[in-house]
Amino acid sequence: MVEIEFSSLFLALPVGAWCVGASVVASNYSDLRDKGLAAVKIGSPGGRLLQYYVLTATHAVFGLVIWLQVASLEESYGTLDGNTRSALTWVGVAFVWVVFVAIASQASTIRLRLSQFVGEDFGRVFILTAQWNTLTIFGLVVAFLVLGRISALLRTASASSAAQTYQIILAALGFAIGASGALFGVVWSAKVRDVTTVKDFVRALRRTEIGIAPLLVGLLWAILTLGAT
Repeated sequence: MVEIEFSSLFLALPVGAWCVGASVVASNYSDLRDKGLAAVKIGSPGGRLLQYYVLTATHAVFGLVIWLQVASLEESYGTLDGNTRSALTWVGVAFVWVVFVAIASQASTIRLRLSQFVGEDFGRVFILTAQWNTLTIFGLVVAFLVLGRISALLRTASASSAAQTYQIILAALGFAIGASGALFGVVWSAKVRDVTTVKDFVRALRRTEIGIAPLLVGLLWAILTLGAT
């Protein structure tokens, strides 16, 4: 049975964050619908909003994948404790933070451009929203690297040393800090209110690079730091 601590970090909190983000967007959509929505050529406004829910639900799915990997380790090697438990806990904390940042970035993007998202500019707003899924995709990569290293140690009946645990924690927190840059990208991109024209859409998209760059730096930091353990 997976520890409650790991279940909370990799399952409960990501699902909770998704529910909060979805409810905020749903509330704004309800207000917008009451004022009247313009007809769209393809699909329906509600169907487009459903795609947002599906897109952001992937964060919780990634958490489930990590949780299953932790469950597999516990099934094979018993309860994880000591330095191994500490390392996985901090990886979980970092992952939850990245999920929060990703969902906050996506929810704020949709709230700002909701009328365009459920209208004819759906494709452009979807692109601005979907790119923040890279946060948890890279978070999944970092978690897999850590789990692979821990699994190798457990197979050889070796315990993680304090130095190795410190490196893992440093890698996880460094990645989480880098992922936080997404918030700056969202704020800067939001200054371009209308993406109806190609020129404005490209401007908004380029401004998100302010958030993508720190994310890539954080990923590189995590990979290099884990490589040093």
